[in-house]
Amino acid sequence: MKKQTGLTSFYFRHFISLLLISPLFIAFKSAAQSEKISRIKTLEKEMIAAYYQKDFDRIFNIGDSALVIAPANKRILGSCFDIAWNQQKDTSKALHYLKIAVEQHPFDKYFVTNYSWLLLLNGQVIKALPVCTKAYHLDRSSVSAIINYAHSMSLMGIKTLASELYEEAMALTTSMDAYLQSQDADYEILHTLYTDAGFDSIRSAEKKKMQAALTHYANANKLYNDFEAKNIKGKSTKNEIITILNAGLEVEKKQTPQRLKRISKYLTTLGNTIYNTGQVKTAIKNYLEAIPINLQLKDYAELGKIYYNVGVIYKNIRTLDSAYYYFDGAAYYYSMAGEKLDEAGAYDAMAMVLNINGEMERALPIIKDKVIPLMEKYNAYEDIIDAYLFMSDYYRDKKQEDSVQYYLEKCVETASINSVVNEKLVTLYNQLAVNASRKKDFSTAKAYQLMVVDAIPESEYMTLRNLQALQGTGVIYYAEKNYDSAKYYFEKAIEILNTIRGTLPFDEKLRFLSANSSLFNYLALCHYHLGNQAGVFDALEESRSLVLLEKMGGMPVNKISLAQLQQKMKDDELYLLTYFSNPDDTFSEKLIMSIDKYTTQVKLMSDSTFIFGGTGAAKTSHIDTMFTNFQKSWQNPTDSSENKFLKKTLLIFAVYMQLELAKASDASRGLKPEEKQVKISHSNNARAIGSAFYQALIKPFEKQLVNKKKIIIIPDGQLSFVPFEILPDDNGKHLTEKYTISYQPSIKVADLLAKRQKTYTGTKVVLLGNPVYAELTDTDLQLGARPAYRSAEAYQWNYLPETKTEIDSISKYYKEATVLTNVDCTEEKFKSLFTSTTNKYALVHFATHGHVIDNDPGLSSVILNQLSGKRKEDGYLTANEIEKMKIPAQLVVLSACQTGKGMLMQGEGVQGLSSSFMVAGANSLIVSLWSVADKSTRIFMQEVYKIVNKEGLSFKAAIQKVKGFFIAGKFGEEYQKPYYWAPFIYIGN
Repeated sequence: MKKQTGLTSFYFRHFISLLLISPLFIAFKSAAQSEKISRIKTLEKEMIAAYYQKDFDRIFNIGDSALVIAPANKRILGSCFDIAWNQQKDTSKALHYLKIAVEQHPFDKYFVTNYSWLLLLNGQVIKALPVCTKAYHLDRSSVSAIINYAHSMSLMGIKTLASELYEEAMALTTSMDAYLQSQDADYEILHTLYTDAGFDSIRSAEKKKMQAALTHYANANKLYNDFEAKNIKGKSTKNEIITILNAGLEVEKKQTPQRLKRISKYLTTLGNTIYNTGQVKTAIKNYLEAIPINLQLKDYAELGKIYYNVGVIYKNIRTLDSAYYYFDGAAYYYSMAGEKLDEAGAYDAMAMVLNINGEMERALPIIKDKVIPLMEKYNAYEDIIDAYLFMSDYYRDKKQEDSVQYYLEKCVETASINSVVNEKLVTLYNQLAVNASRKKDFSTAKAYQLMVVDAIPESEYMTLRNLQALQGTGVIYYAEKNYDSAKYYFEKAIEILNTIRGTLPFDEKLRFLSANSSLFNYLALCHYHLGNQAGVFDALEESRSLVLLEKMGGMPVNKISLAQLQQKMKDDELYLLTYFSNPDDTFSEKLIMSIDKYTTQVKLMSDSTFIFGGTGAAKTSHIDTMFTNFQKSWQNPTDSSENKFLKKTLLIFAVYMQLELAKASDASRGLKPEEKQVKISHSNNARAIGSAFYQALIKPFEKQLVNKKKIIIIPDGQLSFVPFEILPDDNGKHLTEKYTISYQPSIKVADLLAKRQKTYTGTKVVLLGNPVYAELTDTDLQLGARPAYRSAEAYQWNYLPETKTEIDSISKYYKEATVLTNVDCTEEKFKSLFTSTTNKYALVHFATHGHVIDNDPGLSSVILNQLSGKRKEDGYLTANEIEKMKIPAQLVVLSACQTGKGMLMQGEGVQGLSSSFMVAGANSLIVSLWSVADKSTRIFMQEVYKIVNKEGLSFKAAIQKVKGFFIAGKFGEEYQKPYYWAPFIYIGN
């Protein structure tokens, strides 16, 4: 029969996979529930045995018994119907099971469409009419549903509507083969059944129309058939598919008459495909273009789908207000279409948006009063599991354990008696594992996590879902202190992570690796507990800067072992690797590893004396209006996740460092005037926190530091924003007073830089500074400044008089330097210097404003000339633009504000200007961690260049020496404060 897709093998494979999964370990309060679940599992086993024996009558008997217990079980209903029709050709029995299926699942398109057809075949036209009508409105993209409705109209004598419907089906048919298999076959069958209904003449007339339509729409149909042929996983790239879809859409739009349904399908398919390439705005534009078409067609179900998909996009990019609006619209249109379950799904999505936004109380009534009642009424037992889990989470937060138990029991009963598919079982088992872990019942939690792993089919082994299942299992073994088993599961998960990573574009790789970075931390911790320091090193290194390395042209597989590193090290060096990711992870500990040429040490933060916790109302006088986003939640403690994060001492320290602000007498690069008025130094508080950090991060390794001169730090997490130079030892001396300190993204990146350095023999120097910052009009802004900068008010920049002196004083050391100042300090002129890959540079120095956009690091920029009028470049030299350039320089100096900051991606470090210059070719960088003062920065840079050129020291050593000058008071008491000398750090070789 043309409507069937052959479900039997799928259902029985599903039953078999269920048998391999252990029973659920939840203790039911009702013995009847346990008995019901046990009985249904027994019947499933018997049904599978009967299927293998081809004992179909016994299958029906077992199925009938199972349906008494679970009347809505789709797997049993579908299997019985499929065997009745495909194996026994028993229309009566097939109708019997379809009737039950439609009663239990009135919005299931497969069941409703097939039921309508079988009723027509069985001569039950009156019964078929409402079913055909419903199937049509459920899915107006289904040729089967459309022509069944047309047949029913024809049999009822409503010929005009029938003809319109036949043509609607034709508009979705793109080849004669497809037509003969569907419409034409129907006419022949129906003519035999209803000899006086005129189906023979309908067949003849419609076939001629189809032939004419295929000729008329030949080019358009060819493009659509090409799309379907190439839209197979692995056969074409997304961009190739998009090209075909756009070509087909343009041809369809030019057709007369237009096939609106086909145009709509092109637009929605484009929306989905383009979204998967990361072009969010274009994807949404395509979806929105389909809305008026479907309003014209009055296809409310399709409108619901469009609104829902747009809502999903906005939810994924965390534009939550827009997501809520579109999900609300989806609920409205699904309601108009009478699709109650999809309406419930839209309400569920609205609740999830509220939940993400921390508005669980607003989400609760939507789930409780709208989602669950509709899903229970219409047996949406797979989707309802998520709603039940939401309720259990809600009551767990309220510490109402009886309600938690009630909803978990509902989940288990629903999943068990209805043979829920593995995808939902994974979610359920995972939640049960989490619930058991919270009760410290690790044995039960482990059993559930192993069930999660078993429930994932082999075909989905290399998926994120399996990765998370393996990681969850590893975490529970880790909590049990079974480190060997935990290591096994973490290593398996990392195998999958590396496979998935290889398929993703760079931006998605960054997010993916950051989201899963805790895997490597756990693996390192397993090695630590097993006493394998080389394993700790390997795990930490494997997690670091993989995307940066690839962008720089390196290969992640080029690993460096601990022994290889130590062999290359000098006697006076110490490496310090930190792992501070995942601050809210229950079990994961913070880890620090120190390496010198001969020894290694690994310490956990839990082993240290680090106890400082300067939070609370009594210790918040230092928070000022520059950090209003921190101030509100810090001064008014709540249980919000933001406040919990702010209580992390590490972040407090980072904020302190940035609050060491200059007085109004010294203009600051990048600070607004009102932020420079009365800035109070908080040196004592900062010193107290810095001392606590020294005790935790440095003191455990003091023995290794004997006779050392250099510390190379590979920071992680919030430590990426902390200058270690500032940490005071037990005698009050800053670390920079004793050691030359530099930073590296990872050992692998350092190795690549060392190899690249051998090819950098250039002597060219480029100096940029004293840019022109004109006061721009609204018209200028529209012509120049990008919307992202306008919305952030990053378009009016203060003149930097000290940068002229800075550039003039540096240029005297480099007689052949290219100097771009004043009107020449333009983006166009800078880019023109780097058009050849053969030019190697010794130095590129920027003395300008810098601007950081944390949530979009690619737009972080060095601010060059801002001129009125139309111009080719906007003067914002962005990180995205820098990455695409070739800037093979031994050193890039960013003497500007916050150039070492950006978006923190766990495992990948700070994404922004510093990483982009490394990708472009910089071998080392000098950057700043906060807004720097104009005059003190000029003094700092003048002194650094003087020492490099007159004393022959490296830039790294010169920075240390100049910081010592500041600390000693060479430039006055005010400049002894860390604000002035601490922000500049050296990254790279």
